[in-house]
Amino acid sequence: MATKKTSNSSNKKSAEKKEPLYTIEKLARKNDIPDWILAGVKQRNRWGEGKKITEKEFLAKAKEFEKGPMKK
Repeated sequence: MATKKTSNSSNKKSAEKKEPLYTIEKLARKNDIPDWILAGVKQRNRWGEGKKITEKEFLAKAKEFEKGPMKK
C-alpha cells in the first residue's frame, strides 16, 4: 500500500502554529515601540487594530519600517 508523504510545507505550518500569537498593540508595548512607529507599521502593512501575529514577525516588520525611507 502507498503511504502518504508529508511535505515540508505542512511541517512548516505546524511549526508556525506553535509560536504564540499576540496582538500588535501588546507586542508594541512589550517591546517599547513608540505609538508613531506602530502607526506606521500598521499603515505600511495594512494591518487593522487587534491584528494577531508572532513576536518574531512583528519585530521584523517594525525593524523594516524603521529602516524605510521616512526614517532619518
